[in-house]
Amino acid sequence: MLDLSPNPASDFLNIQLSETTAPPTVQVFDAQGRLVLLATGQRLDIQGLAAGIYSLRSVVGERVFVRKFVKQ
Repeated sequence: MLDLSPNPASDFLNIQLSETTAPPTVQVFDAQGRLVLLATGQRLDIQGLAAGIYSLRSVVGERVFVRKFVKQ
């Protein structure tokens, strides 16, 4: 399970992935489906993103997790 907090967020997004203890590698896509951020870790700096709705994607083994979040 993939949890994001806070949501909406303005500067940092905390990522909790229950499927693994390793820091997750995540991809962030904008509303047009463009990759705008690639990062590893449980705290994601989103200060450089424009306000809007984004999708965060993480792959663990054969499982793919996708969650939407709002950047204020």
